[in-house]
Amino acid sequence: MAVKPGYKQTEVGVIPVDWKVMRMSEIVNLRKDRIDPKLTFPHEYCVELENIAQETGHLLSFSSTNNNSLNFPRIDGQNV
Repeated sequence: MAVKPGYKQTEVGVIPVDWKVMRMSEIVNLRKDRIDPKLTFPHEYCVELENIAQETGHLLSFSSTNNNSLNFPRIDGQNV
């Protein structure tokens, strides 16, 4: 299957050419403690177990401490 201009094929699928695939451990600090949004900075993001696909480990969504959230499209094209 041909990849559209502006995209590239990677081990996780087709992504925009200006993105790169990274392991979660390369970009996040793992914490086991609970986060109190009132005591954290608004630019901090939170990824909990329900934000990660059990079968693949793909990031499905995340939220920030100021209650903004972002959902990612699933590989099969459906939003979660």
